[in-house]
Amino acid sequence: MDIARFESLGDNCEFGFVMARHQPKKSSLLRWALTPFPVLTRLLRDDFKDLYQFENLEPTSPKMLLDRGTGVRFHTDMVRDSVFVEDHKAVYEKEIHKVAHLRQRLEEQLQNPDMIFVYKGRQELPKAELQTLADLVSRRGGAQLLYVTAKGDLPPGSVEAHGDNLHIARIDRFADYATANVTSEAVWDQILENASIKIAPRARSASDMPGSKPAGQETS
Repeated sequence: MDIARFESLGDNCEFGFVMARHQPKKSSLLRWALTPFPVLTRLLRDDFKDLYQFENLEPTSPKMLLDRGTGVRFHTDMVRDSVFVEDHKAVYEKEIHKVAHLRQRLEEQLQNPDMIFVYKGRQELPKAELQTLADLVSRRGGAQLLYVTAKGDLPPGSVEAHGDNLHIARIDRFADYATANVTSEAVWDQILENASIKIAPRARSASDMPGSKPAGQETS
């Protein structure tokens, strides 16, 4: 399994914790964000327009904020106990540089036909909506969408192709939102292994992937 081929699109932090077991020093734009399906499709369709603009940010939970420009909810140091910290503008100036860096990395990954973007959903989405998301993921360079669901008749851990750019995997259970780190580790890893086999990479190595860095030079 080449974990560098996978990246999270949400809908919450669960797959971020799965990735963190394999890539403890790496982060990404949406790995720790909340991205409901309509929010994610709009974000990709609009090419990240209005992302993380200061005037659009508002506290939404003890340590998260809502980006009203996109609908994405981010973890942040700007918020404590559901209110902005006193120096939140200064904190924003630091965070916006990281957001810009992670956005650029994600845009580069979306141009890579070897990438597999993972989105999980508790509700069974219509195939047409999943295909819309898959097309948005692949339109830049042919990347693939792996949709993970606990619904359906597939054996847990299995991956099934649905056309050229959409694959559906079955998980035995999702973590609760309050404890997103308590993942079904063995089944998640089985999904990644099966997806690595079924979604064959092109003739490029991981070191050739946009945004990749030599060992020991990873940034968060």
